[in-house]
Amino acid sequence: MTTADAPGRTETIDPGDSTALRERAEHHLRALVGSDAAVLRDDQWTAIEALVAGRRRALVVQRTGWGKSAVYFVATALLLLLPLVRVALHVRRKVMA
Repeated sequence: MTTADAPGRTETIDPGDSTALRERAEHHLRALVGSDAAVLRDDQWTAIEALVAGRRRALVVQRTGWGKSAVYFVATALLLLLPLVRVALHVRRKVMA
């Protein structure tokens, strides 16, 4: 996954790399809630991973205030970047071959 947080700063994350993907997801969560201490609950991560890495549908049913909206906002932020990531990884493989 190729992302840009600031002008001139980019990083590449493989969508299959669960650890890097979770770190990126938590980065988006912290930006969403405005707290550097924010971390995903395990069930939130399970839903985000299903949506982003597994490309599966997810229906999240939890009590009010649990963080359902955060699941969908973070997954959407990650999914908007995935097509660019796949192109970047494809180009990188071709260049390295």
